[in-house]
Amino acid sequence: MLALGEVIDDVLGRAEQLTASPDQLHVVSQTIRSYLPASLEAYANLPRGYALARRAGRERSAHEELLAQLALLDAQMRKVAEAIHRGDEQALRDQGRFLRDRFGGSELDIG
Repeated sequence: MLALGEVIDDVLGRAEQLTASPDQLHVVSQTIRSYLPASLEAYANLPRGYALARRAGRERSAHEELLAQLALLDAQMRKVAEAIHRGDEQALRDQGRFLRDRFGGSELDIG
């Protein structure tokens, strides 16, 4: 879960970028306010022995189910973080293009 927490922290640190994408903002908001708390609360309500015990018929234990849910949330938050980073990378490229156009000169310049 530490990895999920780090990804959420990273995304929240760039919250201003989320305003440009309502879908991503919704995913982040719901993950923090609903999805993650619901998963953790349901798991926390179980006695430890019950949560860790495997069920018959290859059904996941509650512990395994929680880990699977956290993995899904982590994957989705990583997609949001990746989109934010791609936007940052594009902004850097745009700035570089501007600087080259502004100060890079031209082979046609007489020096």
